[in-house]
Amino acid sequence: MNIDKIDSVVQNIIQYKYRINNNNKLVNVSYGIDDNYGRCAATSIASICINNLDYDFNFYIIAAGLSERTKNNIKLLAKSFSINIIIYEIDKKFFEKLPIKAHIPISTYFRLILPILLKDSVDKLYYIDADVVCLKNAGQLFDFELKDNIVAAVPDINRIANNRIKILKLKKHIYFNAGVLVINVKKWNEFNILDKCLNILRDNPEIFTYQDQDALNVILTGKIKYLDRKFNCINIYDMDSFEDIILLHFANQPKPWNKLWYLNIMCNKFTKNIYSHYEKKTAWKDYKLIDNNKIKDILKWYLKKVLFKLNMI
Repeated sequence: MNIDKIDSVVQNIIQYKYRINNNNKLVNVSYGIDDNYGRCAATSIASICINNLDYDFNFYIIAAGLSERTKNNIKLLAKSFSINIIIYEIDKKFFEKLPIKAHIPISTYFRLILPILLKDSVDKLYYIDADVVCLKNAGQLFDFELKDNIVAAVPDINRIANNRIKILKLKKHIYFNAGVLVINVKKWNEFNILDKCLNILRDNPEIFTYQDQDALNVILTGKIKYLDRKFNCINIYDMDSFEDIILLHFANQPKPWNKLWYLNIMCNKFTKNIYSHYEKKTAWKDYKLIDNNKIKDILKWYLKKVLFKLNMI
């Protein structure tokens, strides 16, 4: 896709530059959010900074509909941790003709254009979902060499992976979760990932339950390097030890910033207060937990929790 067309999607660029050059290795990390995910993106950023003091960071956020309060809180975050945060405010209409699911916001698509916007300034880009928290030093990931691979990612949990492989008719492929991606920016653009994703999403919208994640799995078959689950842990019970987890992905509902987080089957003694611990390091530290849950969702979460405790799921 023509870079000029992508540039026209960007309505504004906000730069909060507070990074002090400590001669540490520079890591480029990105997010795609709307205003609802501002607080958790900030929490994710805080967790990365706290656990990786031997690295310097540029954080890139593609966003739509951010409130002034959210922008100001992000500015305070950048200043507090002496980092650079660059926000690209975009026109989300660019993505509105693509498949939209109730449980996945349109901001899921924002990650697709980051490698184009950053093609002249970044070689290796880390994309991280806003609901991912870093629990310890991630040097193994930040020092990872992509070589000739376009992307590195973690296999999705088996239940989802097996279903998507069948539906998408993938051959000789391990279905990956796109919540944590290591992107070879040059290769991504040479292979024209954005256009290929847009084309197949528009041609066959009905089969893409997980939207761009499904599309990326189709397009990147045979062109991906797989990472250990500790770099994008979705199901903590898949791990030999909770202590092995480096990036914890709160992919399931309800989220840790929800008042009913305790109903999530992934909420246990180990995970219960992890998110709140890092959120307290941000300007959202005194914000109330979300409490606008629908009755049908509450019942679904409660039933799932009961069945889980009875070892029935």
